[in-house]
Amino acid sequence: MISLGTLADIGFNLVFGRATDYFGYGISFMAVPLCMAGFYLAYLRFARRFGARSGQIIWKRG
Repeated sequence: MISLGTLADIGFNLVFGRATDYFGYGISFMAVPLCMAGFYLAYLRFARRFGARSGQIIWKRG
């Protein structure tokens, strides 16, 4: 799991660096919140699928 996170971080840094070269720092920095939201949604999906079985994640609805 840590290795996959590291690979995702390396990939993001590569894309962010290329975008900074192409678009400039100001515009490229707008991608950071979008990526954070995407990773958060992926985490929620992963946690819902695998964490609920072990009882570690409690979902409150309503």
